[in-house]
Amino acid sequence: MKFHSNSKKRILFVHPIFSVYGGAEKLMLDLFRRTKKDFESEMYTLYYADCLKNETRVHWATKNSPKLTNIFGFKTNPLSYTYIKKLARMIAEDYKTGDVLFITNVPASLVLYEAVKINPKIKYGKNIFLSFEPDRILYYREVKEAGYLPEDLDTLKFRLASPLFFNWKRKDYFAVENYIKEVFTLSDYVTSQTKAVYRNKKVKKATEMYVDLDKFKIKSKSDSREKIENHFKLGLKNSDVIVLSQSRIERSKGILELVDTIKKINGEGGYENLKLLIGGRGNLMDELKKETKDMKNVHILGFIPNELLHHLYGAADIFVALPRKETGGPLTILEGMYAQAITISSNEGGPPELIKNGITGYLVSPNSTKEISEKIKKSYLMKMNNTEEYKKITRLAKEEVVKKFSFDNFYKTLIGNILKV
Repeated sequence: MKFHSNSKKRILFVHPIFSVYGGAEKLMLDLFRRTKKDFESEMYTLYYADCLKNETRVHWATKNSPKLTNIFGFKTNPLSYTYIKKLARMIAEDYKTGDVLFITNVPASLVLYEAVKINPKIKYGKNIFLSFEPDRILYYREVKEAGYLPEDLDTLKFRLASPLFFNWKRKDYFAVENYIKEVFTLSDYVTSQTKAVYRNKKVKKATEMYVDLDKFKIKSKSDSREKIENHFKLGLKNSDVIVLSQSRIERSKGILELVDTIKKINGEGGYENLKLLIGGRGNLMDELKKETKDMKNVHILGFIPNELLHHLYGAADIFVALPRKETGGPLTILEGMYAQAITISSNEGGPPELIKNGITGYLVSPNSTKEISEKIKKSYLMKMNNTEEYKKITRLAKEEVVKKFSFDNFYKTLIGNILKV
């Protein structure tokens, strides 16, 4: 089999799953689009997804989703290995000496493992692994022992599934240890997690999370609120204090704790202008609808298209994200800060790297509805009374994002680290 000879340097991105769209998928698409201006870049993924329909230079192994995703999901699905091998062959045949191979989490490492078997030159290349988190099924024991496993994932399902993927774990570990030149992360928290799994690799935070300030434009809260009202017909008033949650609707995101908190605040009285808007979709949607069916001040919006997303943030007065041991970020925190909403998030995982408690937002225990309630009620009263404290916190939060967490900073720092490899 013939392989390409040395020519212009390229970046080959391998992000295996776009079918479940979250912060990692947005980041990889933003990065891919930007690098195409400076490099010859290609994106490889296992499955075609709607978010890729307008993209160029994207290659997928199949347009079909794997079977039994309701049981195994997408990442660790034993029925996907045929596509892993197919994608590996595509990369092996396209690889040129001097290319940068930039992979993300499992099963991208398995694609690398199989690609090296076809084209051994790849093992000597500039191969970079961007770790969003160690896989919690493959490395269930290691992640739990190191204290990084969220409580809701410490289940019989995870304990039983982990040994079944021993061969995947072996290949992942071997590929990272032997074929990867540098391991990058986006947060100190993920750096610590990744080091706990890949003990022999140098791991470093290579850049920061970001908000793309060129795309995330907000005219005013009144303009954004009008756009949201026109689209969803929620009956919003100018006097309403809007609390926003925007994330995947999953147990580990703390959605039910937030709803329970709002339910208790409603019972106290005195917060009649409080409205909770919940954006996103996920496997907890049916339970969420059941929990909120009698709560007239809670609106479940579902998936928010990109053209409305900045208006949704712009309409909010308070943004709440309560992830459990969030791996890095989440990005939504920075978007809430930039939109000048008081941002309340978890005091564990990635959020403390983004929020200065009491200065640019508030950190609370995601397990304590009392703490969450206190900060929501405090923020509500500050907004209702138009206090200087509310103005100061939201102003400082936006300034922090502009200064430290812009896409330009993210990109320049990351590319600088890539070129050093």
